[in-house]
Amino acid sequence: MSIRGFQDGQYNVTLDGIPFGDSNNYTHHSSSYFVNRDLADVEVDRGPGTASTIGNATFGGTIGLVTKDPAKDATFTPFASGGSFGTVLYGAQLDTGTLPGGGSAVIDGEGTSTDGAETHANAQRQNIFAKFTQPVGDTTTLTIEGMYNASDIAFWRGASRAQIAAFGSDYAFTDIPGTDDYYKYWTTDTHADFEYARIQSKLSDHWSLDTSVYTYAYSNDAHRPIDGTGSTVGTIYGATDIPGITQINEYRAFGDVIRLTRAFSLAGMTGDLKFGGWVEHQENAYTQANVDVSLNYKLTPQTLGAFAYLDHEDLLTVQPYVEMDLEPLPGLVITPGLKYDFFNRSLDAAVNSGGGSLDYARDYGAILPAVTAHYMIRSDWSTYVQYAKGFQMPNLNYIQVADPTQTSVSPQKTDNYQVGTTWQNHRLSLSADLYYIDFGNMVASRNVGVYTIYFNQGRVDYYGVEAEGTLNIGWCVNLYANASGNEARARSTDKPVANSPQATAAAGIIYANQRLSASLIDKWVGTRYGDVNLGQGLDPFNQLDLSATTFLHVRGSRKWKLSVQLDNLLDSRKIIAFDGYVGAANTPLFFTQPGRSVFASVELPL
Repeated sequence: MSIRGFQDGQYNVTLDGIPFGDSNNYTHHSSSYFVNRDLADVEVDRGPGTASTIGNATFGGTIGLVTKDPAKDATFTPFASGGSFGTVLYGAQLDTGTLPGGGSAVIDGEGTSTDGAETHANAQRQNIFAKFTQPVGDTTTLTIEGMYNASDIAFWRGASRAQIAAFGSDYAFTDIPGTDDYYKYWTTDTHADFEYARIQSKLSDHWSLDTSVYTYAYSNDAHRPIDGTGSTVGTIYGATDIPGITQINEYRAFGDVIRLTRAFSLAGMTGDLKFGGWVEHQENAYTQANVDVSLNYKLTPQTLGAFAYLDHEDLLTVQPYVEMDLEPLPGLVITPGLKYDFFNRSLDAAVNSGGGSLDYARDYGAILPAVTAHYMIRSDWSTYVQYAKGFQMPNLNYIQVADPTQTSVSPQKTDNYQVGTTWQNHRLSLSADLYYIDFGNMVASRNVGVYTIYFNQGRVDYYGVEAEGTLNIGWCVNLYANASGNEARARSTDKPVANSPQATAAAGIIYANQRLSASLIDKWVGTRYGDVNLGQGLDPFNQLDLSATTFLHVRGSRKWKLSVQLDNLLDSRKIIAFDGYVGAANTPLFFTQPGRSVFASVELPL
């Protein structure tokens, strides 16, 4: 996923308002925590937000994931899905309805297995989700939520052009033992959990409180050869043995998000004063070692010299903020605010990059102003203008060096500008915006072998135009379209930034009545480069998807539902992404579109 060319780690993701991510490089393992059924909404804000928008990379936008609430009626809902690539999903959901005392709960569990769209790229997964809400008095609600996920997948790095040409676009692994692309050599075992307790309370006529105390954890145990193209063989134990790596990434985070709001009236103006903040402490243990795959991942050699990293990292994040909503004129709301972004990162490494040990800590901080003005021109037409500063501390890799005191990398800083407008009536809705992001000290990366190499790309300009619209033509039919033109260029060279498409578009038809809903949507992504050196150009591609849902039986709030989804109707098999280089020859690896697929799902609430 990308937003305006920003990749994972450069935009913000929250779950019910709680930011989460990997302290190493701020990326997200979203699919390792929850499944589609856990979510009620996905809210995408492409802009930088206001001062109260908390997270590690708000300058790249925010993806707000909202979990589902318990149903009003007591219901037991078994469900199942199946389809292409040997995919099977099964599970059940229990909604308690209103319990004595006014509370309610939902528990949802499921299991999934698939052979994978690519050869031998199989996966298994189990997930459980629970949420309980309890009113406390007339003005307070307590919510307790928890989820646990376990996954076992064949870790895949993509395929070379030669492999795609010889074996097809669905090539990933072989079933031949003793080769470096044998699927049983590429394993990833992942466990994750996420829990929080939230209190939402109207304290008085003027004051309200929203606070969430939370914890989440992620554990990833991966084994793989260092090459999957057959060009790298031989270890200290045998000339034909397969060299590889074992990598363990484990972290646990504890934090709190607190938001206080006070309504006020001043000199004839009404508004809200908002203040609060986010604090989180994350501990991360990271290990990467060279192994002999042929000898059941034996350390190579059996000393500390086998380890590329043997780290323990701590990251403390503190983000207090204050902002106001002011309405100086009818229809005009101005929201100024300030946020302070503070990080403390420490690293205690028994083995650090380049050998040797390291005990090091460093602080980063910045004051981030933001202001938004929103004006209702008419009841059906509004416009806004927005400015915000952004900030992100350097990745962990920048202090994983022999002497980090000699590292002069500055934090990434942005100035975000955006202006937009929205208009709608009973048949047509239209929106458009222009944006410009002045990105200083941008950190870029490229994958070479088993390592991700980070470097400072310097100053980058992001700018573009975005527009979308929906037209109701009657008979329960809507026409939908969106498009964007984007540029992301390094200021010193005027060359484009990797993985930033010059244009995107989507168009389709959406149908919905009380018993049937369906959509046919085609998405198109334009030209872009996969590598920061601009050596791997990627052609445009599109994908046409069809989905439909009908209710087989309706009894009160219980609706038996049948869904059918057809992905990639035109069976496009283009290369869509570049992953990196492997082997002594620095062979480039690529991902392709999965072929045409069909899936069916049924839910039978009882």
